[in-house]
Amino acid sequence: MRPTAFWLPATVLLIISACGSEPPRADTPPAGPPGDSAPATAPSATSADSSAWTVSPSGAGPARVGMTLRELAPLLRSPSDTAGLGDGCGYVAVRDAPDSLGFMVEGRRLVRVEVRGGPTPTAAGARVGDSEARIEALYGKVRVEPHKYTDGHYLVVMPGAPADTVHRLIFETDGRRVTGYRAGLFPPVAYVEGCS
Repeated sequence: MRPTAFWLPATVLLIISACGSEPPRADTPPAGPPGDSAPATAPSATSADSSAWTVSPSGAGPARVGMTLRELAPLLRSPSDTAGLGDGCGYVAVRDAPDSLGFMVEGRRLVRVEVRGGPTPTAAGARVGDSEARIEALYGKVRVEPHKYTDGHYLVVMPGAPADTVHRLIFETDGRRVTGYRAGLFPPVAYVEGCS
């Protein structure tokens, strides 16, 4: 009688655990109701950032090069005090933008967007980490200039129409790969030290 008493509770536990459902794994999206065509998972913050904040010489996301501080104000992180900028050069923080993006204001207008890392692409698909050869393949006509402080280069792209002499993309490299890039209006887009 003793062996049966021992196996009975173990058998009951085995039956109960077999009848219960296994909790979903962390990497498995929960199933929706039948006929539900909505995606099971939300896009990650990184993919949302990189697609919503694509950079071009005209700006990034809703922040457009040439916008005045007054036009830019609804897009800025709160609290935002731009009174101290005056007509000089400085940076503003744009709401929901990836932390790797910098927004330069000069003369009370947005003049430049900087990408200091992360996956944020240009409109043509260039990113930090790309090879110099990839930048040349994506843009065709690229002017290569020596870097001011390292053995790297500045890859300068004038992507607009031939009459557009003010918009630029400038990729900074270590001699092989892109370490950062900036886009916007010349001459501010070419400032090597930013506002310094």
